[in-house]
Amino acid sequence: MSRVVSRYAGHLLCASVCSYIVCVCVSVCVFLYRWANHFDPSSPIFKGKQERIEVAISDVALAAVLSGLGWLGQAYGWMWLTKMYIIPYFIVNHW
Repeated sequence: MSRVVSRYAGHLLCASVCSYIVCVCVSVCVFLYRWANHFDPSSPIFKGKQERIEVAISDVALAAVLSGLGWLGQAYGWMWLTKMYIIPYFIVNHW
């Protein structure tokens, strides 16, 4: 019984961690285009110059957040960052 529970818990954890990231990065959820990426301003899912500019600004902001998280991990330790940010992030975004 415990093997079954741990197996399904592992599948649930993998789906929680990987599915959203894969969906956003390679747009496996959208079948209208052969290839689409939510981070690429020239992706076919974005129409018009304004949307492309907003995507580029969003990319810069995402890079700033990831840089800040990297700095926090170096300053306070990666275990602290995992407990204070990464685990709560997955709990909030799981559903």
